[in-house]
Amino acid sequence: MAKAKAEYRVVRRKYEDNIYFIIMELWYDEEDKIEGWVDDPHPFGESIRALKADLERFKKALLKEVLDYDDFATTDRIKSKLNNG
Repeated sequence: MAKAKAEYRVVRRKYEDNIYFIIMELWYDEEDKIEGWVDDPHPFGESIRALKADLERFKKALLKEVLDYDDFATTDRIKSKLNNG
């Protein structure tokens, strides 16, 4: 069985008539399905070296396919988790 993971990804979101892009931290389950996320992650580290490494992970997100927020945030599975904790 695969291990759950987290990664930064660029996500396209729509708000009213505007579209914008943000980097989000997404959490995946053992089947690589998105099970949670952080809307506004901030680079962090317990040292300058760790902070630089986290910034590199943010930059790598720019090289991956852009995801649409509505594709994962509106699924019944996610709605159920949000409503039931």
